[in-house]
Order: sequence, then C-alpha cells, then structure tokens
Amino acid sequence: MARLTDRSIEALRPRDAGEAIEQACISVRRALKPLRRQEASLNLLYWRARKRETPEQHARLVEKNMRRIYACQAEDRALAEGDEPDDGDAA
Repeated sequence: MARLTDRSIEALRPRDAGEAIEQACISVRRALKPLRRQEASLNLLYWRARKRETPEQHARLVEKNMRRIYACQAEDRALAEGDEPDDGDAA
C-alpha cells in the first residue's frame, strides 16, 4: 500500500471551487453505481417473489391496499368538511 506524503496529500486537495465541485460530482457518481446495482437486484427479487404469489395472496394484498386507500380518502374528506367556513349563523 502506498504511503501518503505531504506532497501527495496536497495533490488531492482541490485548487478552487470548480475543482472541488467536480471532485464532489465524481464522488457522488461513484457512490450511486453500487446503489443502482442494489436497486436492480432488489427489483429482480421483488418480481421473482411476485411471480410465486398465489391468486389468493394477491387478492388479500389488493384488499389490504384498497382498505388503506379508502381510509386515507375518508380522512381527507373529514378534514375537508371540517375546514368549510360557517354561514355566519353563530355570532
């Protein structure tokens, strides 16, 4: 393994703001590559699991999801009804 000297450390430091931004972009690109690979692997695993899902399991998941959606819609309606202004009767 190569030893870092003062001269080699100085060479790694950015000289100006543009160079610092460029180095940051390179670092971000390098960090994103493994995350994209991981996302692809997880997508493959997800679809493989979905392929093995029985129709009954799928129906249960759809029903559960729809209950959640209906609950959110009911909550939104309740909030909307509560926000309506009065007609001015209660003075």
